[in-house]
Amino acid sequence: MCLIVVKPKGIELPEQKDLDQWFRDHPDGFGLAFAHQGKVQILKGAMTIEAMHGLIEQMKSALEPTSPKKVNLVLHFRQATHGALTPSNCHPFPLTSCQEALSALSVSTSSAVAHNGVVWFGTELGEDLLQGKTDTQRFIEDVLFGLGGAVWNASVQELIRLCAFGKFVLLTPKKIVYIGEFLYHAGCWFSNNSFTPSPKVSSEYLAELGMYAERKPLCDSCQAPAEVYWLEDEAALCADCFRLFTGREPSKNERALGLEQRAWWEGV
Repeated sequence: MCLIVVKPKGIELPEQKDLDQWFRDHPDGFGLAFAHQGKVQILKGAMTIEAMHGLIEQMKSALEPTSPKKVNLVLHFRQATHGALTPSNCHPFPLTSCQEALSALSVSTSSAVAHNGVVWFGTELGEDLLQGKTDTQRFIEDVLFGLGGAVWNASVQELIRLCAFGKFVLLTPKKIVYIGEFLYHAGCWFSNNSFTPSPKVSSEYLAELGMYAERKPLCDSCQAPAEVYWLEDEAALCADCFRLFTGREPSKNERALGLEQRAWWEGV
């Protein structure tokens, strides 16, 4: 799944090496939104690291003579689950129902929305339902925009969290609103822990885990076939439950560990 990074006012922009690594780990598109001069500016659609650098430089130029340190900034690194891999499907999106604005790669707006997770609509989303859009864009059109001013009510935000199974950031010229639990590190807020490198797992640790693993390859939550091993909670999960619990896609390391565990289970 995706990664949202929120850099509040007064904090330096993350280092370039970190930005590059986050893009490599979430390679399906990049966008940003920043609050400046009473509006929120969205710049998005970078499909390469070099294009990401270009958007950041574009932001810096727009902010002159001030600097990124002096503004609230939302960065979004996409790892697609629904919707085409196109520049217009990158986040953030304006909080609107206007199709032209939702698809625009540069737009000035009153509120921007970035999402990490999968929005479930009571049925599996197919391309026939999405029509090339992301699940996030459809949720903005069908739900968030229709809420009007109620979207800023804390109780409504809690309902959004419960219904959408994900994390959201809403950026306005005056504030940042977090929906869902975010992680704090080095002055910034992150929608999940994929901003840190995946841990290296030794064969000895795999063997140690195997000694205590349940000897059948089933998800600890729903009993579907397990595909992932989540080190943080030492749980075997299917991909859907992993997304539900973490708000992100499993890393290559977590998938590899799941395969190792599955091989051990099936070999016993």
